[in-house]
Amino acid sequence: MISIDDTAVHCVRPSHLDNCRVMIVSADPRVRERLFQLVTLNAFEPRLSENGAEALAWLELEHCPVVLVDSQLPDRPAGEVCTALRGGAGGRYRYTVLFCDPSDPRAVVDGLRAGADDCVSRGAQDAELVARLEVARRVATLEHSLRAACDANERLAIVDPLTGVYNRRYLDRQLPRELERARRYVRPLSLVAFDLDHFKAINDRYGHDAGDRVLRTVSRAVRRRLRRGVDWLARCGGEEFVVVLPETGLQGARVVAERLRAAIAAERAVVETHAGEPRELAVTASFGVAAVEELAD
Repeated sequence: MISIDDTAVHCVRPSHLDNCRVMIVSADPRVRERLFQLVTLNAFEPRLSENGAEALAWLELEHCPVVLVDSQLPDRPAGEVCTALRGGAGGRYRYTVLFCDPSDPRAVVDGLRAGADDCVSRGAQDAELVARLEVARRVATLEHSLRAACDANERLAIVDPLTGVYNRRYLDRQLPRELERARRYVRPLSLVAFDLDHFKAINDRYGHDAGDRVLRTVSRAVRRRLRRGVDWLARCGGEEFVVVLPETGLQGARVVAERLRAAIAAERAVVETHAGEPRELAVTASFGVAAVEELAD
């Protein structure tokens, strides 16, 4: 919320927003100082750069949702910087505001066409600059929320909600990619498939809640014994799972399968009987292993 009195412009930071990093790009020390003071006063986190190349290099290392660019840069046209900002950030959005000389309307047109979201005159009052910063904050916050929602939806589409491992959809999509990678680089790839023995009897005797707890217990036990960031586990049926082992040949996959078989047999899932009493269940699983040692054209 912005409050304006006779001497200053103040912004009360909304409680639901974090500080928004702002990159200020200008070779003019007076412009940098003015914008630095406004940005700091209004609960933003400033970053300063004197030219376009330095700013772009910095932004490769740290994401700034808002970028304020002076139209007069010493090393390259400001429009070129705006275009680079729009194409970078790994798909993350940057709200770009171009500061233009009021006597140069062409710079406004060129800046907007190059990718700037907004243009403001160098002679604008502080109140206007703060209002435009708040617009930038709102857009950056909305973009962040939309991105988070999209990421959550994408995760829901590929993750089994019960066990937290990948689902059949992800297996069908990702396994051909793993096979193509193994073929391209002539590397081994193995699969370990397993299903829980007599799982229907657990559901029939103790109920589906008990069966769900068994599935979660087994999934956690298996995931703990896989290489993080390399191997992955997918649930492809009710009690059926597949472990994908890149860079692993048949002999190595047999070792992994035996380790997983023993780990599952050693686990105990605590379930409730129909009488409401806790009981520990031991489960076993049957395994199959397949591997491709080399895939050539």
